[in-house]
Amino acid sequence: APPAEKSPRKHGGLVSAARSAFAAFKLTLQNREMVKYMVATLIFSDASSTLFSVYVIFGAQVGISNQTILACAIVNRWIGLAGGFLWYFLCRVIGARMCYLVAMVLTLVAAVMCSMVRTDLHYQVMNIVLAVAGAGWYIFSRVLLARLTTRANTA
Repeated sequence: APPAEKSPRKHGGLVSAARSAFAAFKLTLQNREMVKYMVATLIFSDASSTLFSVYVIFGAQVGISNQTILACAIVNRWIGLAGGFLWYFLCRVIGARMCYLVAMVLTLVAAVMCSMVRTDLHYQVMNIVLAVAGAGWYIFSRVLLARLTTRANTA
C-alpha cells in the first residue's frame, strides 16, 4: 500500500505555530529585564528544586532520625505558610526585587548548611531556612514575572 499522504494543513499549522512562538521569543528578548529574570530563574530554579527534592534523602543518608525527618517535612509546610506572611511584610519595607535576592541568598545558605548537617538539630535549622527561602522564592518569582510581562502578552 502506498504511504499515507501528509496533510499540508497540519504541516502548515505547525510551521505557523513555530513562527509565532519564535516571534514571541524575539519580542521577549527585547525586554532586558525579562531576559535577566529568565536567566536568573533558570539557574536558581534548578538549584532550588534539586535542593528541595533531595534534602529529605540527604538527611536519611547522614543519619538523621526518621522522626526528625518526618517532623521537619511537616513543619516545612507550616513554616512556608508563615514565611509567606513574613515575606509580605518584608516586601513592604525593602521591595519585591530585594526580597527575591534575599530568598536566593537564603537558599544558597541552606545549600551550604545542607552540606554541614550532622545532627538532628542541624537538620532542623537547615529545614527552617529552606522553608523560609522557598516561600520567598515562590512568591517573588511570580510577582516579578507578573511585573515584567507586558500587557500585550497577558492572556
